[in-house]
Amino acid sequence: MRKGISTKGLGKKLVAFGMVFTLSASMLAGCQSGDKKAKEEKPLYLDAKASTEDRVKDLMSRMELKDKIAQMIMAERNVADGGADFKDVTQYGLGAILSGGGSAPTSGNNPEDWSQEINGYKKAASESKFKIPILYGVDAVHGNNNVYGTTIFPHQIGLGATGDAALVEEIGMTTASETRAIGSNYAFSPVLGVAYDEHWGRFYECFGENPDLVTELGTAYVNGLQGRKDSDDFISDYRVLCSIKHFVGEGQVEQGVNQGDVQMEPEKFDQLLRNEIIKPYVSAIEAGAQTLMVSYNSINGVNCHENKELITDYLKGELGFRGIVISDYDGVEHCKGEEYKDQLQACVNAGVDMLMEPLDWQICYYSLKTLVEEGRVPEERIDDAVSRILTVKFNTGLFEEEINGKAEKEQLEAVGCDEHRALARKAVSESLTLLKNDKMKNKKTAIQTLAEGKKIAVMGEAADDIGTQCGGWTISWNGDKGETTIGTTILAGFKEVASDKEFEYVDSAEDISKDVDAVIIVAGENPYSESAGDTGANGLYLNYYGKTMVAETKEKFGDSIPIVLMLVTGRPLTVQEEMDSIDALVCAWLPGTQCEGIADVLFGDVEFTGTTPVTWPVTAYDIAEKFTDDSLVMFKYGMGLKKDGSSIQK
Repeated sequence: MRKGISTKGLGKKLVAFGMVFTLSASMLAGCQSGDKKAKEEKPLYLDAKASTEDRVKDLMSRMELKDKIAQMIMAERNVADGGADFKDVTQYGLGAILSGGGSAPTSGNNPEDWSQEINGYKKAASESKFKIPILYGVDAVHGNNNVYGTTIFPHQIGLGATGDAALVEEIGMTTASETRAIGSNYAFSPVLGVAYDEHWGRFYECFGENPDLVTELGTAYVNGLQGRKDSDDFISDYRVLCSIKHFVGEGQVEQGVNQGDVQMEPEKFDQLLRNEIIKPYVSAIEAGAQTLMVSYNSINGVNCHENKELITDYLKGELGFRGIVISDYDGVEHCKGEEYKDQLQACVNAGVDMLMEPLDWQICYYSLKTLVEEGRVPEERIDDAVSRILTVKFNTGLFEEEINGKAEKEQLEAVGCDEHRALARKAVSESLTLLKNDKMKNKKTAIQTLAEGKKIAVMGEAADDIGTQCGGWTISWNGDKGETTIGTTILAGFKEVASDKEFEYVDSAEDISKDVDAVIIVAGENPYSESAGDTGANGLYLNYYGKTMVAETKEKFGDSIPIVLMLVTGRPLTVQEEMDSIDALVCAWLPGTQCEGIADVLFGDVEFTGTTPVTWPVTAYDIAEKFTDDSLVMFKYGMGLKKDGSSIQK
């Protein structure tokens, strides 16, 4: 019945197709009855006023096996390599799409390109059989870091150095805003691993080595991304779902090998699990974390993706986790089995609910359907997984979410805005960690003397390289050197904040003018991620270029001026040989795009507040014993200095 037609009185006329019809009151009443019946036939699961439990039950009753399995699959957007396109989402009713590290729209890597593509996927889902919205996941691990022009914050190791939970929550909120702006409703973050071994290439993705620190900051990050549980802002249009990761024990693998094995007596591991490494997860779940990602590592030879005892019995059973358990990228292939179907069976039966099979999603879809039909995967297990997925989607309002809504448009305009970059700048300042600060001949410390200098030499390519200071997981998976995105380099920050000083940027000590008042040498690591960052002890020493700069500067100037070594690194580096040649040691960690924050501390009124969130060994060969032998420790956990040389107390 068309809007605007009155039902009052007799003889009302409707003009249609050039013909005049006279409607009686009874006819109009019949139209109303039909309209009411049509409304009553609207599926219960689409009724926002119905309870989540009833909506899930109603929708599940309408779904066939193939529909349920589709909801369990997360495919990659990269169609050229085998990902899913819009039509696939509509045809199959896929549950989720992701952009892996470096996977950007073919139209470009600007926020607008992302918004157009992601909202295209959302629209495709709305046109599927049951109109079930998708989860669209991205690796927003230090800002929405895949996207050009976004605000890139310090990596988690740097945030660990701040020890500032309120700051971390605000960073999570800002990251959520810049992630939601492009249409994504799901961030694979934060990492809740407890980092023990700096040989590991994912060391910098953790907040530190102390479970209590990881718990406090990890929970703060969850609150920032999702909003506070039970508040009106909880996973609102300005927030995103988070995925706490990686469950569990990744930071305790032998020799820090990524995707390696935790080799430990079962009783000892159980004690470690319950007393230390589970703490961050328990707190995050209590804070409302809705999804959890399984780790690639194994525990005594059993991969976490196939570990039913950990996932079903402990996580879902003992801890009572009611959310979605998602695999890591191609996680199925890490399970034991002679062929893919065997691996998939092990993964699903262990309790994994959503399968991140980015480019093999169709193989996964048909294989899982066959496994159920053959009785190798119980349909009850499928129902459990899908009910969890649908519950999260209902509880977080995705069924009622407007595609490319007002909130997204507002946030798109704010991506990389001054306010967000100011927050990143503050985070850089708070993360900056002073580990050595000798007294000079003028009875002032090296850092105090540096601040008073008028002409300062700066060396090291890391001093003027956005890509290096951002590290891995920036625009591309491993990150890259060079002008990868928009931001302020360390050198540019010096010049902006201390415009009254002259900064001389040189390639070697030979090129430094003799009349400089101080030298800052910026050295450290090139970008990497995951296994590409795994290294032996030799890879954890200051590189040859850094060593040469320090040695030649010391030879040229001796003790006449402050020589400051600044490390841009995701983990402790061995600098024992350089300690006698430098007057100050500053760790900037991996600060992200806003390095004005470094200058604010070195040359401004901002005091050092950062402390090392990990125990710093004397040499990289001391890593295994650094927790048991104090003589092998150069800087203790929680150590940090102020400009006057006094210790920071937290």
